Amino acid sequence: MNKKITALLLASAIFFTPVVSSAENSEESFASNTENIEQNIEKSEYTAEQFINILGKEARRIGQEKNIYASVMIAQACLESGFGKSGLSQDPNNNLFGIKGDYKGNSSDFQTWEDYGGRVDMVDTFRIYPSFKESMEDYADLLLKGSEFDENYYSGAWKSNASSYQEATAALTGKYATDSQYADKLNKIIEDYNLAVFDYPIAYTVEEKNKENLVSISKATGISLEELKELNSEIKDENKFLRKDKTIILRTEYYKENFNVPVSTEFNILNDYNKNTTANKFKGLDFELPYNTYIYSANRGEVVEVSEDSVNGKFIVIQHEDGLFSHYSNLDNIYMTVGDKVTETDIIGNIKGDKESNKALLNFSIAASVGSNFVNPKLFLDI
Repeated sequence: MNKKITALLLASAIFFTPVVSSAENSEESFASNTENIEQNIEKSEYTAEQFINILGKEARRIGQEKNIYASVMIAQACLESGFGKSGLSQDPNNNLFGIKGDYKGNSSDFQTWEDYGGRVDMVDTFRIYPSFKESMEDYADLLLKGSEFDENYYSGAWKSNASSYQEATAALTGKYATDSQYADKLNKIIEDYNLAVFDYPIAYTVEEKNKENLVSISKATGISLEELKELNSEIKDENKFLRKDKTIILRTEYYKENFNVPVSTEFNILNDYNKNTTANKFKGLDFELPYNTYIYSANRGEVVEVSEDSVNGKFIVIQHEDGLFSHYSNLDNIYMTVGDKVTETDIIGNIKGDKESNKALLNFSIAASVGSNFVNPKLFLDI
């Protein structure tokens, strides 16, 4: 089974020693041009893609909740931290964005420089965080709340005021950082790593009948038409208007690492996506399994439904942190109840099947909502 990439926060060597500061003596301040922090950076465990993978899911969530561009957030984290290699960004500091001041009383002094028509070296105080998650949330709050002098200081970077990530990065230049080339640097990272896909949900549901097709969705999201066609292979004509409530997959690359095949035994895919026979309600894959097979959660999440009906038998639905739902039906026993937190190592039930033939059938599906907006599980599973 695939294993979720785990972040290894390894402190890199720096040429100075951080000095812990008291919150009482630190001044609330703005973000700095910490892409310029002077450090001797050792090789990190991260590749650029792994670093983006670690931040992507949380950035997407925060961006949608906080009215900011996730692509810009990730690009700033990459630029400011050197893709997670800077000392300021590594444990125990975890400051991805070079935000000055203190975070709940915690701060450290670092040497940096600013661009005031020329290089000016200085020592400044920066916030330190328990993890990347708090750093990202604090960054979002900073953009939304502005400065103590102007609550709309960063409002030009809000989605409601910037029609594109390019407008958002332009609005941050000269405000978030003094580097006059700040927007150009951010835009290049966004383009090089296709970060614009994080500004949209993992799946898109068509809202109006006969108004959209793959071509229009490609133009709106910046995702190539070729990629959309590959992810939504059941759509043969990219120009054909789509029905209302049709689910279009926009991105799987950074989510595939999080999903596992829900069994540890050998299996065969008896019926492929949209052709399953064991559960007509849930469009997914039919796994042919050995008799009395234990079923695992495909990803970490929370149980949101446990039920039984004449078509699907006993089934369980799990909501995952990325907003997707996995459905497991045709079960004989379910070991979880609604509200239980699960990980990919938890056994959630079992299927007995037929002892004489040594066969059992599991219907497994992934959807953008409970019981509807199903997507092909093969897009997320390494099978």
